[in-house]
Amino acid sequence: MTTRSLTDIFILMRNNASQTRNMYADQGLSDRSALVPMEDDIELGRVPPSWSSMVEESQFTLMRLKSKLATLKDLYANLISRPAFDDNDRDEQEIKSLTEDIMRMSNGLCKIAGKMEAEGRRAVSPLERRLLQSVTRAMVTEMSTLQAEFKAVESNYVNMVKSREERSKFYFDFETETSEEDWGEINLVQQSMKQRVVKSREERSKPYFDFETETVEEDWGEINLVQQSIEQRGVDEKQVENIMRSFVELRDLYLDLSRLIVDQGTILDRIDYHVEQAQNQISRGTQKIAKAAQYQSIYSIYNQYTSIVFNMKFLYCKKLVVCFRES
Repeated sequence: MTTRSLTDIFILMRNNASQTRNMYADQGLSDRSALVPMEDDIELGRVPPSWSSMVEESQFTLMRLKSKLATLKDLYANLISRPAFDDNDRDEQEIKSLTEDIMRMSNGLCKIAGKMEAEGRRAVSPLERRLLQSVTRAMVTEMSTLQAEFKAVESNYVNMVKSREERSKFYFDFETETSEEDWGEINLVQQSMKQRVVKSREERSKPYFDFETETVEEDWGEINLVQQSIEQRGVDEKQVENIMRSFVELRDLYLDLSRLIVDQGTILDRIDYHVEQAQNQISRGTQKIAKAAQYQSIYSIYNQYTSIVFNMKFLYCKKLVVCFRES
């Protein structure tokens, strides 16, 4: 014998009764009572903690510090790419002011972190203490990251300036010494030539005129040899400069290759991580599929049992009907 479910009828009647009660409720509420809540809101009525302003100030200072670090990097890059003989010191003054601002903001953040730590020690609630400790720890971590980045930018700029000065010093000192030596030799040869020419003029009346002419020709030959040696030295210096430039390019190539190797290692680590995660997900999916198959088999057995019972009831009822008709 089947029974009728009265749950839907009960829910419908209950909703109608609640609507009827609310329909004739007291409507004498003023505008203020409608806009202002009747009960006090605990969250709105509570005074914010004293360290919330320090957290906002530290976040604003960290944002400014990041922007100033980016500006400092750009200024360093412009200063390195600028020629060394440029007398414009506007970028250097801006770098100095930015460095002072960064140091000042770092000191201010350290003071704020100390104050927040003291507030955490004075906190009464354990939840508030843990919250303040986590906020302070996050701020200190970000501060240390920015300070490390600032030091790396400074050291990189100093190293690049030193390397450029060493290269320029090597080239310019070598050329200066070479040019001074060459001009000294030329002056000595010219002086000796003048002296011999003067002597040849004084001794024109002597029967050694041809000998003096030969000596003058020898002097001009020496001058030509010196000029040729100077030109050869200039060619050698250009070759040395090209070799040094090729060495610098080779060093940059090796540095790029090392960075590429490091990046490839990072990519391989990420691939290993993703493969491991995929393996874990596949294993979990296999377990879920096994559970689903088990549930499916149990559900099929239950359906078969239900169908058998239903068929038996149906046959029993049919038999009763037949018996009733026969009687």
